[in-house]
Amino acid sequence: MKKKSILFILTIFIISCNNSKKTKNFFSPLYGVNSLNISSNYISGSYSEDSIFVKFKTGNDLNLKLIYNLDTIKGSNEITYNLKKLIPKLINIPTAIEDYSKYVNNWKAPVGKFSSFHQIKVLALKDNIVVDSSIYNYLLGIKSELKFPIVNLKVNSRMLFDPKVGCYVPGNSFNREKDQTSGNFYKFKKRKQTGEIEIFNNNQMFLNGSFLFRIHGYITPLAPQKSLRFYIHQKNKLNTLLDIVKESSSLALVDAKNGIGTVQASKCMDIAITKAKNEGIGQVIIKNSTHFGSSSVHAVRATKKNCIGIAYTNAGPEMAPWGSRRGGVGTNPWGISCPTNRGYPLILDIALTTAGKGMMRWHEREQIPMPNDWALTKEGEETTNPSDAMDGFLLGIGKYKGYGLSFMTDILTGVISGGGYGLIPYSDPKKLDVSHSLTAINIEWFMEISDFYSRINDFVDTLKKLPLRPGFDEILVPGDLENKRVKEKLENGILIDSEVIDSFNILAKDLNIDKLKIK
Repeated sequence: MKKKSILFILTIFIISCNNSKKTKNFFSPLYGVNSLNISSNYISGSYSEDSIFVKFKTGNDLNLKLIYNLDTIKGSNEITYNLKKLIPKLINIPTAIEDYSKYVNNWKAPVGKFSSFHQIKVLALKDNIVVDSSIYNYLLGIKSELKFPIVNLKVNSRMLFDPKVGCYVPGNSFNREKDQTSGNFYKFKKRKQTGEIEIFNNNQMFLNGSFLFRIHGYITPLAPQKSLRFYIHQKNKLNTLLDIVKESSSLALVDAKNGIGTVQASKCMDIAITKAKNEGIGQVIIKNSTHFGSSSVHAVRATKKNCIGIAYTNAGPEMAPWGSRRGGVGTNPWGISCPTNRGYPLILDIALTTAGKGMMRWHEREQIPMPNDWALTKEGEETTNPSDAMDGFLLGIGKYKGYGLSFMTDILTGVISGGGYGLIPYSDPKKLDVSHSLTAINIEWFMEISDFYSRINDFVDTLKKLPLRPGFDEILVPGDLENKRVKEKLENGILIDSEVIDSFNILAKDLNIDKLKIK
Protein backbone atom coordinates (compact mmCIF):
# COMPACT_ATOMS: atom_id res chain seq x y z
CA MET A 1 0.00 0.00 0.00
CA LYS A 2 1.33 3.40 -0.96
CA LYS A 3 1.91 5.87 1.80
CA LYS A 4 -0.54 8.74 1.80
CA SER A 5 0.67 12.18 2.59
CA ILE A 6 -1.20 15.32 3.45
CA LEU A 7 -0.53 18.99 3.28
CA PHE A 8 -1.31 20.40 6.69
CA ILE A 9 -2.06 24.10 6.45
CA LEU A 10 -1.93 26.44 9.43
CA THR A 11 -3.52 29.64 8.21
CA ILE A 12 -3.81 32.81 10.27
CA PHE A 13 -5.83 35.65 8.78
CA ILE A 14 -8.01 38.65 9.60
CA ILE A 15 -11.53 38.71 8.15
CA SER A 16 -12.14 41.81 6.05
CA CYS A 17 -15.07 42.86 3.92
CA ASN A 18 -14.85 41.67 0.32
CA ASN A 19 -17.98 41.67 -1.81
CA SER A 20 -16.24 41.03 -5.11
CA LYS A 21 -17.34 37.88 -6.90
CA LYS A 22 -14.47 38.07 -9.35
CA THR A 23 -11.56 35.69 -8.85
CA LYS A 24 -8.96 37.56 -6.87
CA ASN A 25 -5.41 36.56 -6.17
CA PHE A 26 -4.47 37.82 -2.71
CA PHE A 27 -1.27 35.96 -2.14
CA SER A 28 0.84 35.68 -5.23
CA PRO A 29 2.79 33.68 -5.72
CA LEU A 30 2.85 30.87 -3.17
CA TYR A 31 6.11 29.04 -3.48
CA GLY A 32 6.20 26.52 -6.27
CA VAL A 33 8.84 24.87 -8.43
CA ASN A 34 8.12 26.49 -11.78
CA SER A 35 9.62 25.68 -15.14
CA LEU A 36 9.94 28.24 -17.88
CA ASN A 37 8.88 25.52 -20.35
CA ILE A 38 5.51 24.82 -18.68
CA SER A 39 2.94 27.57 -18.24
CA SER A 40 -0.47 27.89 -16.59
CA ASN A 41 -3.34 30.36 -16.79
CA TYR A 42 -3.34 30.39 -12.95
CA ILE A 43 -0.04 31.02 -11.22
CA SER A 44 0.59 29.50 -7.81
CA GLY A 45 -1.32 31.52 -5.25
CA SER A 46 -4.55 32.00 -3.32
CA TYR A 47 -7.89 32.65 -4.99
CA SER A 48 -11.33 33.69 -3.78
CA GLU A 49 -13.14 31.23 -6.08
CA ASP A 50 -14.14 27.75 -4.86
CA SER A 51 -13.54 26.22 -8.29
CA ILE A 52 -11.16 27.12 -11.12
CA PHE A 53 -10.31 25.58 -14.49
CA VAL A 54 -6.53 25.37 -14.57
CA LYS A 55 -4.90 25.05 -18.00
CA PHE A 56 -1.30 23.85 -18.39
CA LYS A 57 0.65 24.23 -21.67
CA THR A 58 4.08 23.29 -23.02
CA GLY A 59 5.88 23.11 -26.37
CA ASN A 60 4.23 21.48 -29.36
CA ASP A 61 6.85 18.69 -29.42
CA LEU A 62 6.15 17.64 -25.81
CA ASN A 63 3.39 15.77 -23.95
CA LEU A 64 2.09 16.59 -20.49
CA LYS A 65 1.29 14.43 -17.47
CA LEU A 66 -0.68 15.93 -14.58
CA ILE A 67 -0.48 14.41 -11.10
CA TYR A 68 -2.90 15.54 -8.38
CA ASN A 69 -3.64 13.31 -5.36
CA LEU A 70 -4.79 10.02 -6.89
CA ASP A 71 -5.43 11.52 -10.33
CA THR A 72 -2.94 11.04 -13.14
CA ILE A 73 -3.93 12.61 -16.45
CA LYS A 74 -1.97 12.29 -19.68
CA GLY A 75 -2.45 14.66 -22.59
CA SER A 76 -0.80 16.37 -25.49
CA ASN A 77 0.89 19.74 -25.00
CA GLU A 78 -2.19 21.13 -23.18
CA ILE A 79 -4.25 19.84 -20.21
CA THR A 80 -7.23 21.51 -18.50
CA TYR A 81 -8.20 20.44 -14.97
CA ASN A 82 -11.18 21.52 -12.86
CA LEU A 83 -9.73 22.23 -9.43
CA LYS A 84 -12.35 22.39 -6.67
CA LYS A 85 -12.21 23.61 -3.09
CA LEU A 86 -12.24 20.89 -0.43
CA ILE A 87 -13.25 20.95 3.20
CA PRO A 88 -10.40 19.48 5.26
CA LYS A 89 -11.34 16.73 7.64
CA LEU A 90 -8.64 17.51 10.16
CA ILE A 91 -11.16 18.89 12.67
CA ASN A 92 -12.79 15.43 12.93
CA ILE A 93 -9.58 13.76 14.09
CA PRO A 94 -9.38 13.35 17.91
CA THR A 95 -6.16 15.16 18.72
CA ALA A 96 -6.71 15.68 22.47
CA ILE A 97 -7.79 13.80 25.58
CA GLU A 98 -11.50 13.77 26.24
CA ASP A 99 -12.65 15.94 29.20
CA TYR A 100 -9.24 17.53 29.53
CA SER A 101 -11.00 20.87 29.54
CA LYS A 102 -8.84 22.53 32.20
CA TYR A 103 -6.00 22.71 29.69
CA VAL A 104 -8.08 23.99 26.81
CA ASN A 105 -7.76 27.68 27.84
CA ASN A 106 -11.13 28.47 26.28
CA TRP A 107 -9.85 27.55 22.87
CA LYS A 108 -12.54 26.78 20.30
CA ALA A 109 -12.32 25.06 16.96
CA PRO A 110 -12.40 27.37 13.91
CA VAL A 111 -15.88 28.35 12.78
CA GLY A 112 -16.91 28.60 9.13
CA LYS A 113 -15.50 27.28 5.90
CA PHE A 114 -11.89 26.34 5.51
CA SER A 115 -9.81 27.22 2.51
CA SER A 116 -8.18 24.29 0.84
CA PHE A 117 -4.66 23.77 -0.35
CA HIS A 118 -3.90 21.92 -3.59
CA GLN A 119 -0.58 20.88 -5.05
CA ILE A 120 -0.41 19.87 -8.70
CA LYS A 121 2.68 18.41 -10.35
CA VAL A 122 2.99 18.73 -14.11
CA LEU A 123 5.55 16.75 -16.12
CA ALA A 124 6.70 17.49 -19.65
CA LEU A 125 7.68 14.37 -21.59
CA LYS A 126 9.40 13.73 -24.90
CA ASP A 127 9.26 10.16 -26.18
CA ASN A 128 7.96 9.11 -22.72
CA ILE A 129 11.04 10.58 -21.02
CA VAL A 130 10.57 13.36 -18.46
CA VAL A 131 12.45 16.46 -19.64
CA ASP A 132 10.94 19.09 -17.35
CA SER A 133 8.50 19.54 -14.47
CA SER A 134 6.63 22.18 -12.47
CA ILE A 135 4.80 22.23 -9.15
CA TYR A 136 1.84 24.56 -8.66
CA ASN A 137 0.33 25.39 -5.27
CA TYR A 138 -3.19 26.77 -4.91
CA LEU A 139 -5.31 27.98 -2.00
CA LEU A 140 -9.00 28.16 -2.96
CA GLY A 141 -11.89 29.82 -1.19
CA ILE A 142 -9.95 32.71 0.36
CA LYS A 143 -12.67 35.32 0.86
CA SER A 144 -10.54 37.94 2.57
CA GLU A 145 -7.00 39.23 2.23
CA LEU A 146 -4.35 37.32 4.12
CA LYS A 147 -2.50 39.69 6.42
CA PHE A 148 -0.46 37.22 8.46
CA PRO A 149 1.98 34.50 7.43
CA ILE A 150 0.92 31.09 6.18
CA VAL A 151 2.75 28.03 7.41
CA ASN A 152 2.55 25.02 5.13
CA LEU A 153 3.74 21.72 6.62
CA LYS A 154 4.06 18.69 4.38
CA VAL A 155 4.40 15.37 6.18
CA ASN A 156 3.30 11.76 5.93
CA SER A 157 -0.19 11.58 7.47
CA ARG A 158 0.89 8.68 9.73
CA MET A 159 3.40 10.94 11.47
CA LEU A 160 0.56 13.11 12.76
CA PHE A 161 -2.55 10.97 13.11
CA ASP A 162 -1.67 7.27 13.11
CA PRO A 163 -2.76 5.67 16.47
CA LYS A 164 0.60 3.92 16.83
CA VAL A 165 3.12 6.54 15.73
CA GLY A 166 1.21 9.81 15.19
CA CYS A 167 2.56 12.64 17.34
CA TYR A 168 -0.59 14.78 17.17
CA VAL A 169 -2.97 12.19 18.74
CA PRO A 170 -2.94 10.37 22.12
CA GLY A 171 -2.37 6.99 20.46
CA ASN A 172 -3.27 3.49 21.62
CA SER A 173 -0.67 3.56 24.41
CA PHE A 174 -2.12 6.54 26.27
CA ASN A 175 -2.72 5.80 29.98
CA ARG A 176 -5.14 8.23 31.69
CA GLU A 177 -3.52 7.60 35.07
CA LYS A 178 -0.12 8.52 33.76
CA ASP A 179 -1.44 11.12 31.26
CA GLN A 180 1.63 13.35 30.57
CA THR A 181 4.10 10.44 30.71
CA SER A 182 2.30 8.11 28.32
CA GLY A 183 0.95 8.00 24.81
CA ASN A 184 2.30 9.42 21.59
CA PHE A 185 2.54 12.91 23.06
CA TYR A 186 5.20 11.79 25.48
CA LYS A 187 7.15 9.70 23.00
CA PHE A 188 7.59 12.65 20.66
CA LYS A 189 8.99 14.93 23.32
CA LYS A 190 12.34 13.31 22.75
CA ARG A 191 11.91 11.84 19.30
CA LYS A 192 11.74 14.44 16.56
CA GLN A 193 10.31 13.86 13.10
CA THR A 194 11.17 15.31 9.73
CA GLY A 195 8.80 17.42 7.71
CA GLU A 196 8.95 19.92 4.89
CA ILE A 197 7.88 23.42 5.81
CA GLU A 198 7.17 26.55 3.79
CA ILE A 199 6.49 29.95 5.35
CA PHE A 200 4.96 32.70 3.22
CA ASN A 201 5.26 36.27 4.38
CA ASN A 202 4.94 39.62 2.63
CA ASN A 203 3.36 37.88 -0.34
CA GLN A 204 6.42 35.75 -1.02
CA MET A 205 8.19 32.68 0.28
CA PHE A 206 10.16 33.53 3.37
CA LEU A 207 11.50 30.09 4.26
CA ASN A 208 11.58 26.69 2.63
CA GLY A 209 13.29 23.47 3.69
CA SER A 210 13.28 20.15 5.49
CA PHE A 211 13.23 20.41 9.30
CA LEU A 212 12.96 18.35 12.45
CA PHE A 213 9.83 19.06 14.49
CA ARG A 214 7.85 17.89 17.52
CA ILE A 215 4.77 18.88 19.51
CA HIS A 216 5.73 21.77 21.77
CA GLY A 217 5.09 21.83 25.52
CA TYR A 218 4.63 19.34 28.36
CA ILE A 219 0.98 19.39 29.40
CA THR A 220 -0.42 21.50 26.58
CA PRO A 221 -0.05 18.69 23.97
CA LEU A 222 -3.08 17.15 25.70
CA ALA A 223 -5.24 20.12 24.66
CA PRO A 224 -6.98 20.49 21.27
CA GLN A 225 -4.84 23.49 20.37
CA LYS A 226 -1.23 22.50 19.87
CA SER A 227 1.98 24.17 18.84
CA LEU A 228 4.76 22.70 16.74
CA ARG A 229 8.41 23.34 17.47
CA PHE A 230 10.83 23.28 14.52
CA TYR A 231 14.59 22.83 14.74
CA ILE A 232 16.76 24.62 12.20
CA HIS A 233 20.38 23.52 11.86
CA GLN A 234 23.13 24.26 9.40
CA LYS A 235 22.72 20.82 7.91
CA ASN A 236 19.19 21.64 6.79
CA LYS A 237 19.23 22.16 3.06
CA LEU A 238 17.53 25.55 2.96
CA ASN A 239 16.92 27.58 -0.14
CA THR A 240 18.78 30.85 -0.05
CA LEU A 241 16.49 33.21 1.82
CA LEU A 242 14.84 36.12 0.09
CA ASP A 243 13.42 38.88 2.23
CA ILE A 244 10.68 40.78 0.42
CA VAL A 245 11.05 44.20 2.06
CA LYS A 246 8.17 45.82 0.18
CA GLU A 247 5.90 44.72 -2.66
CA SER A 248 3.07 45.78 -4.95
CA SER A 249 1.38 44.06 -7.88
CA SER A 250 4.17 45.18 -10.24
CA LEU A 251 7.11 46.11 -7.98
CA ALA A 252 9.21 44.45 -5.28
CA LEU A 253 12.17 45.42 -3.14
CA VAL A 254 14.24 42.42 -2.02
CA ASP A 255 17.00 42.02 0.57
CA ALA A 256 19.24 39.21 -0.71
CA LYS A 257 20.78 38.63 2.74
CA ASN A 258 24.28 38.60 1.21
CA GLY A 259 23.27 35.49 -0.73
CA ILE A 260 24.65 34.26 -4.04
CA GLY A 261 23.83 36.94 -6.58
CA THR A 262 23.34 34.60 -9.55
CA VAL A 263 20.77 32.59 -7.60
CA GLN A 264 18.99 35.60 -6.15
CA ALA A 265 18.79 37.43 -9.47
CA SER A 266 17.34 34.37 -11.22
CA LYS A 267 14.67 33.99 -8.54
CA CYS A 268 13.82 37.67 -8.68
CA MET A 269 13.59 37.74 -12.48
CA ASP A 270 11.03 34.91 -12.17
CA ILE A 271 9.11 37.09 -9.70
CA ALA A 272 9.28 39.99 -12.18
CA ILE A 273 7.99 37.71 -14.96
CA THR A 274 5.03 36.62 -12.81
CA LYS A 275 4.16 40.25 -12.09
CA ALA A 276 4.51 41.15 -15.77
CA LYS A 277 2.08 38.40 -16.74
CA ASN A 278 -0.45 39.88 -14.32
CA GLU A 279 0.18 43.62 -14.71
CA GLY A 280 2.02 44.04 -18.03
CA ILE A 281 5.33 44.92 -16.36
CA GLY A 282 7.21 43.65 -13.31
CA GLN A 283 10.34 45.01 -11.68
CA VAL A 284 12.32 43.69 -8.73
CA ILE A 285 15.19 45.67 -7.20
CA ILE A 286 17.64 43.75 -5.01
CA LYS A 287 19.98 45.09 -2.34
CA ASN A 288 22.61 43.44 -0.14
CA SER A 289 23.57 40.91 -2.82
CA THR A 290 26.78 39.65 -4.42
CA HIS A 291 28.05 39.32 -8.02
CA PHE A 292 25.13 38.22 -10.22
CA GLY A 293 27.22 36.93 -13.13
CA SER A 294 26.25 37.68 -16.70
CA SER A 295 23.42 40.20 -17.13
CA SER A 296 22.09 38.45 -20.23
CA VAL A 297 21.60 35.16 -18.35
CA HIS A 298 18.92 36.82 -16.24
CA ALA A 299 17.47 38.95 -19.03
CA VAL A 300 17.01 35.97 -21.35
CA ARG A 301 14.85 34.15 -18.74
CA ALA A 302 12.08 36.60 -19.56
CA THR A 303 12.15 35.81 -23.29
CA LYS A 304 11.05 32.24 -22.56
CA LYS A 305 7.78 33.69 -21.25
CA ASN A 306 7.22 36.06 -24.19
CA CYS A 307 8.60 39.00 -22.23
CA ILE A 308 11.38 41.51 -22.84
CA GLY A 309 13.95 41.11 -20.07
CA ILE A 310 16.15 43.86 -18.64
CA ALA A 311 18.83 43.13 -16.03
CA TYR A 312 21.47 45.51 -14.71
CA THR A 313 23.63 45.83 -11.62
CA ASN A 314 26.13 48.07 -9.91
CA ALA A 315 29.61 46.84 -9.05
CA GLY A 316 32.87 47.77 -7.36
CA PRO A 317 34.34 51.26 -8.14
CA GLU A 318 36.62 50.29 -11.04
CA MET A 319 35.58 53.12 -13.40
CA ALA A 320 37.05 56.59 -12.97
CA PRO A 321 34.41 59.35 -13.10
CA TRP A 322 35.03 61.68 -16.05
CA GLY A 323 37.84 63.99 -14.98
CA SER A 324 39.03 61.86 -12.06
CA ARG A 325 42.02 59.52 -11.81
CA ARG A 326 40.38 57.39 -9.09
CA GLY A 327 37.58 54.86 -9.37
CA GLY A 328 34.16 55.99 -8.15
CA VAL A 329 31.54 53.90 -10.00
CA GLY A 330 31.39 50.35 -11.31
CA THR A 331 31.44 48.69 -14.70
CA ASN A 332 27.68 48.40 -14.02
CA PRO A 333 26.73 46.00 -16.85
CA TRP A 334 23.35 45.84 -18.60
CA GLY A 335 21.59 42.95 -20.31
CA ILE A 336 18.49 43.38 -22.51
CA SER A 337 16.88 40.41 -24.24
CA CYS A 338 13.96 40.16 -26.63
CA PRO A 339 12.24 36.98 -27.90
CA THR A 340 12.06 36.18 -31.62
CA ASN A 341 10.95 33.34 -33.85
CA ARG A 342 14.35 33.32 -35.57
CA GLY A 343 15.68 30.47 -33.40
CA TYR A 344 17.50 32.68 -30.87
CA PRO A 345 16.71 35.81 -28.84
CA LEU A 346 18.05 39.29 -29.52
CA ILE A 347 20.53 40.02 -26.72
CA LEU A 348 22.51 43.07 -25.69
CA ASP A 349 25.03 42.40 -22.90
CA ILE A 350 27.48 45.22 -22.21
CA ALA A 351 29.59 46.64 -19.44
CA LEU A 352 29.74 50.43 -19.29
CA THR A 353 33.55 50.42 -19.41
CA THR A 354 35.36 50.13 -22.72
CA ALA A 355 37.02 46.93 -21.52
CA GLY A 356 37.49 44.97 -18.32
CA LYS A 357 40.64 43.97 -16.46
CA GLY A 358 40.22 40.40 -17.61
CA MET A 359 40.87 41.55 -21.18
CA MET A 360 43.83 43.59 -19.94
CA ARG A 361 45.31 40.54 -18.23
CA TRP A 362 45.09 38.70 -21.55
CA HIS A 363 46.89 41.54 -23.35
CA GLU A 364 49.50 41.57 -20.59
CA ARG A 365 50.03 37.81 -20.83
CA GLU A 366 50.26 37.92 -24.63
CA GLN A 367 52.44 41.08 -24.47
CA ILE A 368 50.06 42.96 -26.77
CA PRO A 369 49.48 46.73 -26.43
CA MET A 370 45.90 47.73 -25.71
CA PRO A 371 43.95 50.76 -27.04
CA ASN A 372 44.58 53.96 -25.08
CA ASP A 373 40.88 54.54 -24.29
CA TRP A 374 40.58 51.48 -22.04
CA ALA A 375 42.15 52.60 -18.78
CA LEU A 376 44.28 55.06 -16.84
CA THR A 377 47.53 54.62 -14.94
CA LYS A 378 47.46 55.25 -11.20
CA GLU A 379 48.67 58.77 -12.01
CA GLY A 380 45.60 59.31 -14.21
CA GLU A 381 47.28 59.13 -17.62
CA GLU A 382 45.83 57.23 -20.59
CA THR A 383 48.00 54.24 -21.47
CA THR A 384 48.44 51.38 -23.93
CA ASN A 385 50.49 49.37 -21.42
CA PRO A 386 48.23 46.75 -19.75
CA SER A 387 50.66 46.33 -16.83
CA ASP A 388 50.40 50.03 -15.96
CA ALA A 389 46.63 49.92 -16.47
CA MET A 390 46.24 47.11 -13.93
CA ASP A 391 47.32 49.53 -11.21
CA GLY A 392 44.91 52.22 -12.41
CA PHE A 393 41.21 52.52 -13.21
CA LEU A 394 38.95 51.88 -16.19
CA LEU A 395 37.40 54.37 -18.62
CA GLY A 396 33.75 54.44 -19.62
CA ILE A 397 32.40 53.75 -23.10
CA GLY A 398 32.00 56.93 -25.09
CA LYS A 399 34.11 58.84 -22.57
CA TYR A 400 31.80 60.89 -20.31
CA LYS A 401 28.71 59.08 -21.68
CA GLY A 402 29.72 55.73 -20.21
CA TYR A 403 30.44 57.40 -16.88
CA GLY A 404 27.02 59.08 -16.97
CA LEU A 405 25.26 55.76 -17.65
CA SER A 406 27.20 54.07 -14.83
CA PHE A 407 26.33 56.92 -12.45
CA MET A 408 22.61 56.60 -13.23
CA THR A 409 22.79 52.79 -12.90
CA ASP A 410 24.01 53.23 -9.33
CA ILE A 411 20.97 55.45 -8.68
CA LEU A 412 18.60 52.89 -10.26
CA THR A 413 20.03 50.07 -8.11
CA GLY A 414 21.98 50.90 -4.97
CA VAL A 415 20.71 54.39 -4.15
CA ILE A 416 16.98 53.76 -4.59
CA SER A 417 17.10 50.31 -2.90
CA GLY A 418 18.88 51.52 0.23
CA GLY A 419 21.85 49.31 -0.70
CA GLY A 420 25.47 50.03 -1.55
CA TYR A 421 26.55 52.45 -4.26
CA GLY A 422 29.66 54.25 -5.46
CA LEU A 423 32.61 53.23 -3.28
CA ILE A 424 30.59 50.79 -1.13
CA PRO A 425 30.10 47.62 -3.30
CA TYR A 426 32.87 45.04 -2.73
CA SER A 427 34.58 47.24 -0.13
CA ASP A 428 33.90 44.64 2.59
CA PRO A 429 34.74 41.03 1.58
CA LYS A 430 32.23 39.72 4.16
CA LYS A 431 29.36 41.91 2.89
CA LEU A 432 29.70 42.86 -0.76
CA ASP A 433 26.49 44.96 -0.79
CA VAL A 434 25.80 44.84 -4.53
CA SER A 435 22.41 45.92 -5.91
CA HIS A 436 20.57 44.66 -9.00
CA SER A 437 17.47 45.46 -11.01
CA LEU A 438 15.39 42.84 -12.89
CA THR A 439 12.55 43.92 -15.20
CA ALA A 440 10.14 41.94 -17.36
CA ILE A 441 7.80 43.54 -19.92
CA ASN A 442 4.91 41.36 -21.11
CA ILE A 443 4.74 41.68 -24.89
CA GLU A 444 1.25 40.11 -25.00
CA TRP A 445 -0.09 43.03 -22.95
CA PHE A 446 0.63 45.20 -26.00
CA MET A 447 -0.09 42.86 -28.91
CA GLU A 448 -0.27 39.24 -30.05
CA ILE A 449 3.13 37.61 -29.92
CA SER A 450 2.87 36.68 -33.63
CA ASP A 451 2.41 40.36 -34.51
CA PHE A 452 5.44 41.23 -32.39
CA TYR A 453 7.56 38.62 -34.15
CA SER A 454 6.47 39.97 -37.51
CA ARG A 455 7.44 43.52 -36.54
CA ILE A 456 10.79 42.36 -35.11
CA ASN A 457 11.59 40.45 -38.31
CA ASP A 458 10.71 43.47 -40.42
CA PHE A 459 12.95 45.68 -38.25
CA VAL A 460 15.90 43.29 -38.37
CA ASP A 461 15.57 42.55 -42.10
CA THR A 462 15.35 46.28 -42.90
CA LEU A 463 18.63 46.96 -41.08
CA LYS A 464 20.43 44.01 -42.64
CA LYS A 465 19.53 45.21 -46.15
CA LEU A 466 21.14 48.63 -45.66
CA PRO A 467 24.29 49.34 -47.73
CA LEU A 468 27.58 48.21 -46.19
CA ARG A 469 30.56 50.33 -45.14
CA PRO A 470 33.91 49.58 -46.75
CA GLY A 471 35.56 46.62 -45.07
CA PHE A 472 32.30 45.12 -43.78
CA ASP A 473 30.54 42.08 -45.24
CA GLU A 474 27.51 41.86 -42.89
CA ILE A 475 25.28 44.00 -40.70
CA LEU A 476 24.75 42.39 -37.32
CA VAL A 477 22.02 42.90 -34.73
CA PRO A 478 22.38 42.18 -31.00
CA GLY A 479 22.36 38.42 -30.54
CA ASP A 480 23.82 37.45 -33.94
CA LEU A 481 27.39 36.99 -32.69
CA GLU A 482 26.21 35.20 -29.54
CA ASN A 483 24.17 32.76 -31.63
CA LYS A 484 27.17 32.04 -33.89
CA ARG A 485 29.40 31.45 -30.86
CA VAL A 486 26.87 29.09 -29.27
CA LYS A 487 26.67 27.01 -32.46
CA GLU A 488 30.46 26.95 -32.79
CA LYS A 489 31.04 25.89 -29.17
CA LEU A 490 28.33 23.23 -29.30
CA GLU A 491 30.10 21.77 -32.30
CA ASN A 492 33.75 22.23 -31.32
CA GLY A 493 33.73 22.56 -27.54
CA ILE A 494 34.88 25.40 -25.26
CA LEU A 495 38.50 26.54 -24.99
CA ILE A 496 39.62 27.10 -21.40
CA ASP A 497 42.90 28.70 -20.28
CA SER A 498 45.30 26.31 -18.57
CA GLU A 499 45.44 28.47 -15.44
CA VAL A 500 41.64 28.24 -15.14
CA ILE A 501 41.85 24.47 -15.45
CA ASP A 502 44.54 24.39 -12.78
CA SER A 503 42.38 26.43 -10.39
CA PHE A 504 39.44 24.05 -11.04
CA ASN A 505 41.61 21.04 -10.27
CA ILE A 506 42.89 22.61 -7.03
CA LEU A 507 39.26 23.16 -6.01
CA ALA A 508 38.39 19.58 -7.03
CA LYS A 509 41.17 18.26 -4.78
CA ASP A 510 39.89 20.34 -1.85
CA LEU A 511 36.37 18.99 -2.41
CA ASN A 512 37.62 15.42 -2.94
CA ILE A 513 36.05 15.13 -6.40
CA ASP A 514 37.45 14.08 -9.78
CA LYS A 515 39.61 16.49 -11.75
CA LEU A 516 38.22 18.31 -14.77
CA LYS A 517 38.37 16.06 -17.83
CA ILE A 518 39.90 17.74 -20.86
CA LYS A 519 39.47 16.52 -24.41
